[in-house]
Parts: sequence; C-alpha cells; structure tokens
Amino acid sequence: MILTGWKEIACYLKCSVRTVQRWEGCGLPIRRPTASSRAHVVAYSEDINRWLACGLFRGNDKTRIIENLERTSKLRVQVERSCEDLFSKLETFQRELTVLRARRHLLAKHSGTVF
Repeated sequence: MILTGWKEIACYLKCSVRTVQRWEGCGLPIRRPTASSRAHVVAYSEDINRWLACGLFRGNDKTRIIENLERTSKLRVQVERSCEDLFSKLETFQRELTVLRARRHLLAKHSGTVF
C-alpha cells in the first residue's frame, strides 16, 4: 500500500507526524518524488513493515517500537477522555457561575446594595 504524506504515514504507524519525521532521520524508508527536503513524501507500507521487522530502527528493536506505539495509543485515549471530562466540568462550572451571578443580582436588588 502506498502512503502519501506525513499524516498518512503517521496514521499507519499510530504515532505523531513529528515522530515520523524524526524517524526519517533514523532510516525510516521515506521517498521524495523531488529532491527538495520540503518535498511531498511517500512510503510503501511493505518497506515500513520490513524496516520495523528487521530492527532497522537504530537504537531500538521492533518490540520496543511496537510497545511505544501501543503506549502512545493508550495515552492518546486517556488524553481524549481527560479533555472530555475537563470540558464537562467547565460547562458545569459556567452554569453554576451563572446561577451565582443571578443570585447576587437578586440579593443586590432586594437589599439595595451593589456588590
């Protein structure tokens, strides 16, 4: 399968675009149709699989890379859940703040003082 662009390659490897770009410097088989360092990139999934299987990633082995990719995926899910939880709490806070402001306004109106 042909992977076109950094995002598609990163999605295939289940990691970030920046990680894939760093791995290019470690031998990840990326091809550039033109000679420019900022040119469009393509990769073949078979080449990437062979690169991982042969341990061509300098300083790491295939098992460690796969473990890191799985860990990254789990962390990404945790971050998404945390963000959802944070936004939910923020909405609750905003509703409670609106209620408190309304009560303050009623109190000020009733007592004739300004808060």
